Amino acid sequence: AGGRDPLAQSFRVNETGAFLTSFDVYFASKDPSAKLTVQLRFVELGSPTERLVQDYAEIVVSPDYINVSDDASSATRFTFPSPVYLKDDINYAILIKVDEPGTRVFFSEVGGTNLTDSRLISANPLTGTLFLSQNGQTWTPHQTRDVKFTLYRADFATSAAGTPSFINTTVPADTLKDNPFQTNTGTSKVRVLHQNHGMKANDKVTISNVAN
Repeated sequence: AGGRDPLAQSFRVNETGAFLTSFDVYFASKDPSAKLTVQLRFVELGSPTERLVQDYAEIVVSPDYINVSDDASSATRFTFPSPVYLKDDINYAILIKVDEPGTRVFFSEVGGTNLTDSRLISANPLTGTLFLSQNGQTWTPHQTRDVKFTLYRADFATSAAGTPSFINTTVPADTLKDNPFQTNTGTSKVRVLHQNHGMKANDKVTISNVAN
């Protein structure tokens, strides 16, 4: 939360869900030293929330990564490390935040003209809304404005055959507490006291460095 004057653009997936892989935003200017953060957030009660759609639905880039143009022709692509699943008929929001002034994005406004061919913008191009905020918590909607952006979704080849590879990571060693062993006369079983060990039946573990 927070950040100086963030903006957000809401949108809705009209398909039966989609795996979002990346999106383009079009910048008119950028701050030469401040990093830029983009996030994918949930929308509730018509406004962006502070909740990310996924933990990895946040991308931070340096100014060198941002492309700028005078006519909204140069895109800056933000790619998620893994596709983000979006449900259908639910509003989401792309949030753009930078902690220094000077970064500007292109947007359309009803009644204005298109930069590339001077066509009149007579209606909103999508069902979303542009939101402005001074603190990242209270949002002001602009019903006639929309940020220029392009979404990219995954297109899966359902007929293709794949071979997954499963690799077990090395489990780190852990230190038992003092006097962790319990035994009973007449049985060879030993109880090992170790809270939150995560072991299941038939799992194997090695106990070492135990004094006799």
